[in-house]
Amino acid sequence: MYLFCSSMKNFFRLDMGGSRIFGLDVMRAVAIVLVLVYHSIPLSPFLEQVSKYLFLDGVTIFFVLSGFLIGQIILKTFVKNGINRNSLLNFWIRRWFRTLPNYFLFLTVLIILYKLFIPGFPLRGTIPYFIFSQNLFSPIKLGFFIESWSLCVEEWFYLVLPILLLVLNSFMKINLYRSIIICASLFILLSFIVRIITGSTGSVITRMDSIMFGVIGSLIYLRRRNWWLRFKGRFFAFGLILLLLAQMMPLVNTPPFIVFITYYPLINLSFALMLPMFNETKTCSYGFLYKAITYMSLISYSLYLINFSLIKKLLLDEFLNQYLSLTFQFFIFWILSISGSIIIYKYFEMPMTKLRDKLKI
Repeated sequence: MYLFCSSMKNFFRLDMGGSRIFGLDVMRAVAIVLVLVYHSIPLSPFLEQVSKYLFLDGVTIFFVLSGFLIGQIILKTFVKNGINRNSLLNFWIRRWFRTLPNYFLFLTVLIILYKLFIPGFPLRGTIPYFIFSQNLFSPIKLGFFIESWSLCVEEWFYLVLPILLLVLNSFMKINLYRSIIICASLFILLSFIVRIITGSTGSVITRMDSIMFGVIGSLIYLRRRNWWLRFKGRFFAFGLILLLLAQMMPLVNTPPFIVFITYYPLINLSFALMLPMFNETKTCSYGFLYKAITYMSLISYSLYLINFSLIKKLLLDEFLNQYLSLTFQFFIFWILSISGSIIIYKYFEMPMTKLRDKLKI
């Protein structure tokens, strides 16, 4: 019994790191929990009722947070080293070693399993997934690995923004900070227009604005630090008000078109306004709470990739649905998602990240 407990303790032990910002870990942990809750709605009548009154949008939190963190990396790197071929290659190597190994691991596993167990699965239809074009211009149509739509948004952001900054800065002689503002404004406006024209939010360009709100936050953080610190409480309060307003709109008989065109600008701005408060919350005085939130933050990427297509759609819907009650499926979904993501994080994601740190142009 002692050996079993000891082995389980070692299994769940993760390196928490010494330079993490607790407030940003809170945002990341809340985002991934909301994603899992949303994906487990069909397994819980209670969550199904709650979802009628509350839109569980964890992906937007990820987008805004990603824009904030990557925006800082871009600004600091390009200010220090200039915008040139080497700085771009170093940026892409670090980003892609962080995201691509996990993505292609799950993509490969899913293609093999779907081909083996799903009759008539169109193997040729998976080709766009290898170049992140499955939802480049329109929502995913294959019905396979649907959650990858958000990763496409991230990857095209990593690719396009540095190239645009290079063009504006090196060829048009616009300084880096103004180039950031121009690019962010362009993508925010373009995303808004395309959402209205297409009436959907599943393609890459329709959600790029969420990331750009985070990028603008990183610019304010680095260039107007006094505003950031002085008004963080007011920003946070205003962000909460906008978040509540966005959630209440469908409940007060707001016309669907008005909800559609205003929801994402409101939700993007609300999370961006909360960034100063969360970013300045460095630690937590409650040990268990600190560890639990940091833990969920660490495994969030692997957890995002494993929970839906592999566990919910393939394992539960295709194989266990007819044998287990919804309650059992609900618990299996959460247990396997978390334990599986721990394994992927410890034995694949972290080794890939360490390998990345050894590479530099």
